[in-house]
Amino acid sequence: MRVALEITAGPAAGRVIRVEPGKALRVGRSSPSDYPISSDTFLSSQHFSIENDGETIRLRDLKSTNGLFVNGTRVEAAILQIGDVISAGSSRFSVKEGRDTDPPAPAAENKPAVARETTVHILPPASTAGLPPLQQEAVKFLAMRAPLFALLDAAQDRRVLDLLREQKHPFECLYEGKSAEDLANFAPYLTELAPGSTLLPQLVHHGWTKNWGVYLTSARPFAEVRKHFRRFLMVETEDGKMLYFRFYDPRAFRAFIPRFTPEQTAEFFGPVEEYLAPGEDPRIALRFRFRENRLSSKQELLLKE
Repeated sequence: MRVALEITAGPAAGRVIRVEPGKALRVGRSSPSDYPISSDTFLSSQHFSIENDGETIRLRDLKSTNGLFVNGTRVEAAILQIGDVISAGSSRFSVKEGRDTDPPAPAAENKPAVARETTVHILPPASTAGLPPLQQEAVKFLAMRAPLFALLDAAQDRRVLDLLREQKHPFECLYEGKSAEDLANFAPYLTELAPGSTLLPQLVHHGWTKNWGVYLTSARPFAEVRKHFRRFLMVETEDGKMLYFRFYDPRAFRAFIPRFTPEQTAEFFGPVEEYLAPGEDPRIALRFRFRENRLSSKQELLLKE
């Protein structure tokens, strides 16, 4: 039996990994993995192995830091079936029956950045069913904008990371290498929220009033947006000390962005079209744009008393 892993989410989405009969394959972030995905910083260097003996597909966790999941359940080892979904790092792998026509994996990970047309999408009304009134209005406010991203702070609540792992949305830690592994439970994460996202209502439900993060729109590819924000992870104080810059915390975000110089604001926006965040009063949603060397901000009342 021929087997293939189709990468359906993560920085290498769209690729197909062939697992030939009688072969075993190791997948991870770096060599000596047989299939390294270096841009998925949430993977361990050797994360899992998959073996196809022609009849049975065996999966094994290679002592990864952040675990291995099959159909949402954490496993140390498993026998796979066609249609199962493997979750490792920020990547998702769908187990397919391989064919001779399966396309080979590209030689290089990096694809040229292509701007995407910005369109407006509205989430189906059912996506807010069961949410409190404030969170329903917040979801509607955010869902009217696309392409929509979220910058999330895992240090605020362990559910941040749990929700990201459970979904099929691409997400990545802003840290890299050992920091991404050691600080996984306290790090900032970037995720892209597709139109009709089931993750957005959950993030808003649990996190809109609890400072889980800020939202933004950008027509640039995921990898480019992530690269942009990595530039701001550390700042130097006047006395030369380097400190973590928690720009993804709404409390810090609301405080610093109006105080930026025009040059600093232009640098912080970069590929971002607008930032969206809860106000100090979470019934207020904030919008920030930068046009013609000027920061503009608007407040929208989501819910009246």
